[in-house]
Amino acid sequence: MRKSLFKIVLLVICQIICSCNRVNTQDPSIISINIEAGYNKMEEIKLSQFTDNIKYVKLNRVESIDIQAIIKYDFTDDYNLISDFHTCLLFNNKGKFISKIGKEGRGPGEYQLLMNIGFGCGNKIFIQGYMDLYEYNLDGSFSNKYEESMLYDADGNYIKSWKFINDSLVLGRIMNDNGKAKDKALIINKKGEIKYRFVNYIQKPNENIFENNASIHQFGGITFFKEVVNDTLFYLSDNNTLVPRYIFNYGKYSPYTQVERNNSRNFENRNSDFIRIDNLYQTRDFLLLDCYLGNLFVWKRLTPTTVMGYPKTNNTVNALGVYNKQTEDLVFCQPTSTDNPLFASGIYNDIDAGPRFFPKQMVNDSTMVMWVSAIQLKDHVASDDFKNGIAKYPEKKRKLQELAESLTEYDNPVLMFVTFR
Repeated sequence: MRKSLFKIVLLVICQIICSCNRVNTQDPSIISINIEAGYNKMEEIKLSQFTDNIKYVKLNRVESIDIQAIIKYDFTDDYNLISDFHTCLLFNNKGKFISKIGKEGRGPGEYQLLMNIGFGCGNKIFIQGYMDLYEYNLDGSFSNKYEESMLYDADGNYIKSWKFINDSLVLGRIMNDNGKAKDKALIINKKGEIKYRFVNYIQKPNENIFENNASIHQFGGITFFKEVVNDTLFYLSDNNTLVPRYIFNYGKYSPYTQVERNNSRNFENRNSDFIRIDNLYQTRDFLLLDCYLGNLFVWKRLTPTTVMGYPKTNNTVNALGVYNKQTEDLVFCQPTSTDNPLFASGIYNDIDAGPRFFPKQMVNDSTMVMWVSAIQLKDHVASDDFKNGIAKYPEKKRKLQELAESLTEYDNPVLMFVTFR
């Protein structure tokens, strides 16, 4: 009798635990967004619907340092931090060069193979090297080094995507390319001590390189977290739990349907008919969804080119979805068939006829940023797309033309900041 009662109690406890960790799609606080239906609603969405505030920032050239492609980046209201895989540079919000942050090497305070960068609290800058995490001051001087325990969990899993959530704690995504990691994310301090674990309840049968990445951003003082191949956007609660906020319904275009059909790293097969949200951003009124469409992107794909030795394939199979939080409508920006990479996808720029806006990162609750290479901006201003483009503010169009004409092909990329109403 006692054994039977024990089994019953154990079963009830297990059911309670499982139900607590399962997303409740009936919870009214969880909003469902129909990606399958929204994908078919394509419109020419104009930037003037959201803002009149565009700012271009020309990053000053730094003698003997040449960064033609921004690979890793972070932004605040005051600073712009950019890097390729070798060099990290700090600029102020007007594009003036401040310092080179550390340097690549094997000496004290030097990093090997720059993997990631980011701002911490107290105006500290962090560079994730191959094994360790390095801390620097705004003047570029070395401050501290945190051994590999900061970047690995107790099981030796690597933390790839991360963001500081306060003075000492980091929310990081555990790499999970085999689909079977015990945890999907950790909250960890700079000493490598794990404070909170987020269990990976969804085990995948196949390998998938996109299981390694997550979109982590802060909005309204709250940290949001979404694994790239996952249908849920979570927010981090005051008691450090991940709470579902939005569910994305992919329907027949679910990435996991494709994974079951193909093996492993065929996930980004250009013949794949699935949708994946690579990144997302939000303002008070909107969610902007950077969606990979694969073979569903029926417009002319840009031919990959090389600019100063760097491959460029901007937005060839990605479209931008705009979800209105008030009306709960989802519409995608209509891409165009063009060889102009700045005119292919994103929000149509009717402010100054400049590049279509396709955000890369949030700066604050209302401002987002993207960037373009100097040569691509020059080519755009010389194109018929720009010359024939209708600008709400002709004087802004003239200023953009003057900016482009002042650039050389060797200049740093130009940052484009858009502040939403």
